[in-house]
Amino acid sequence: MTYADTGDVFEGTWDSDQRVDSRCGVMRYAAGHKYAGQWSGDKKHGSGTMEFKGMYKYCLPLTVCPETDTEFNKGDDSLREYVGQWSADMFDGTGSVQYNNGDRYSGQFRAH
Repeated sequence: MTYADTGDVFEGTWDSDQRVDSRCGVMRYAAGHKYAGQWSGDKKHGSGTMEFKGMYKYCLPLTVCPETDTEFNKGDDSLREYVGQWSADMFDGTGSVQYNNGDRYSGQFRAH
């Protein structure tokens, strides 16, 4: 399905006008980003990979590393890729983030 207002394209299973593919639905964003993974209730949920293109800044709510309670929001650094668990469109669970500058974090994420 192509979204007329944005040009984004979703390839996967729909139910009652919601993305619900529990196997692997793919969302290709017009800006060049791509998410391939599980969906539930029209949100990224379960395992998936998000690839970021260009200078896109992913502004997610503050994420905290539970082991250290340390804030993990890199501010102005641009994300290149996130591979891991999702809950309701947010990083949540085991995952790995790579930034365009080469920095990487692997560990536990907790959605707030």
